[in-house]
Formats: sequence, structure tokens, C-alpha cells
Amino acid sequence: MKQTKGWSFLIGILLVAAGLTLVLAVFVFSGWDLGKLNTTLCVSNSYDIEEPFAEIRVKTTTAAVRFARSSDGTCRVACYENEKMPHTVAVEDGCLTVSVRDERKWMDHISLFSVSNPEITVFLPQNEYVKLAVSVTTGSVDIPGGFAFGEMDISCTTGSVKSMASVTGKAAIVGTTGWVKLSDAAVGALDISLATGNIDLRNVSCAENAGLRVTTGKTQVSGMTCGSFASKGSTGDLVLEHLLVEGSLSATRSTGDVKLESCDAGEITITTDTGDITGTLLSEKVFSAKTDTGRVHLPQTFSGGKCSLTTDTGDIQIALK
Repeated sequence: MKQTKGWSFLIGILLVAAGLTLVLAVFVFSGWDLGKLNTTLCVSNSYDIEEPFAEIRVKTTTAAVRFARSSDGTCRVACYENEKMPHTVAVEDGCLTVSVRDERKWMDHISLFSVSNPEITVFLPQNEYVKLAVSVTTGSVDIPGGFAFGEMDISCTTGSVKSMASVTGKAAIVGTTGWVKLSDAAVGALDISLATGNIDLRNVSCAENAGLRVTTGKTQVSGMTCGSFASKGSTGDLVLEHLLVEGSLSATRSTGDVKLESCDAGEITITTDTGDITGTLLSEKVFSAKTDTGRVHLPQTFSGGKCSLTTDTGDIQIALK
């Protein structure tokens, strides 16, 4: 019995060694150029749009989506795409629609190597549009400054979202894994939800409510004004710098520190199970604080809005600046 197990183990080792040798031989034969081993072929296609449109909708699977200003006043969609997953580009009921067509057969889903990076670039002739909707499974979304939309709805399962565009209505961004960065932008309302990743807001003006949710990851805000602010998260730090809120500011964390630097709001409520609550505020508040394990240091003020700070394990230290 022991001899049989010994032979089985030896045969297994020999098979693994043979497989590694074969892989090594393939790499040597290709001159260590992964491009030669690529089994996914991509082609470049360009689509010219002549019909007028007020809305934009892009739905793709694996591609980076970016927007750029047209240099000649016409709309063009440039796609570097999988030859068996081309995109359909058309204007339907005043909406520029870009959608992927999956023409692969079952054997096309088996790929040894894929080093291609599909990309969709939409060259827009105007600065303002009624609505922008983008849905990406794996990829990134990049919207530069200079564009304005009535509404923005972005969904990115795995990847990053970067936007400097203004939105008069609601800007909604949903992702599973990745990061979201908004900078130098004005929005009517903001709703960002991430499962795993980071949220980074810099120089953002939000007229109404700003809602930020992340299950695991860091949220950082630097230079922001809004009507109300709410941040929820399970694991990760919340860093707020120069955040001015007209109404209420609320933050909830299970595990993570909450740091405030030169912030203010009409009313403040911060709760974390495990983490410190520290920082500086710009005006007096009526403070109430509770910690099971930790130190509490607060200004001796008795006017202003309510400021409720709670942590189970951690310090609470707030000062007026």
C-alpha cells in the first residue's frame, strides 16, 4: 500500500514538472513576448455620428471608457475592441448608444493569455448633455472637466471611476471593487456606493445631499461643501478635511478612525465601534461624547448645534480651530 502511494506521488511530481517544462518552452519559443501568446485579437474601429443627441448611454463588458472633447465639432466613437465582441454605435430616440455584441462561440471563452486592453473613446462636440449613463463590468471610466450633464449614472463592477464633470441633478456611482475619484466638480446631489475600494473627493460642491457608502476601504474628502453629508462604512478610515455642511453631518463606521480637519456642520453625529474620533471644528457646538475604552477631550462650549460622538473602543479628541 505504501509503495503504491509512493509511485502515485512520484508520477504526480513528474507530471507537474512536465507541465512547467512545457510552459517554459512556450515562453522561450515566443522570445518572452506575451503579445505573441495572446489569443484575444483586438481591432480598431471608428464610428462617425451625424445625428443630434442629448443623452449618452454606454454599456460594455471589458473595456476602458473615456470621454474627450471633439476637435472638429463632430461626434466620433473610437473603439479598440475584441474582434468577436464588437460594439454597436447608433443614435436612438435622441440618445447616443454604445453597446457590445458578444459574438463569441463557447471555445472563444477559453483563452491562454490575454494582454489586450480594449478601450472606448467618445469624442463629444458639445459641453452639455441631458444625461450620461455608463455601465462597465471590468474596466475604468474617465470623464474630464469641461462637460456638464443633467444626470449621471455610472456602474463599474471592477475598476475605477474618475470624473471632473459637473452634474446639475444627481450623480450616482456604484461599484463592487475599485476606487472613485471626483475632483473640481459641482453636483446637485451625490450618491456613491462601493463594496471594496476607496472614495476620494477633492474640491467638490454638492447643493443637496452627499451620500457615501463603502463596505471595506478608505473615504477621504478634501475641500467640499454640501447641503447634508452622510457616510457609512464597515472597515476603513474616514478622513474629512475642510468639509462644510449646511445641515447635518453623520458618519458611521464599524472599524476605523474618523478624522476631521477644519470641518463644520449645523449638526454632527459620528459613531464608530472600534476607532478614534479626532480633529478640529470651526464653530462651537453642544457636545456629548461616550467611549467605553479611551480618553475624551472636548472644548468647553455650550452653544451651537448638537455634536454627538460615540465610540466603543477608542479616543475622542476634538478642538476648535
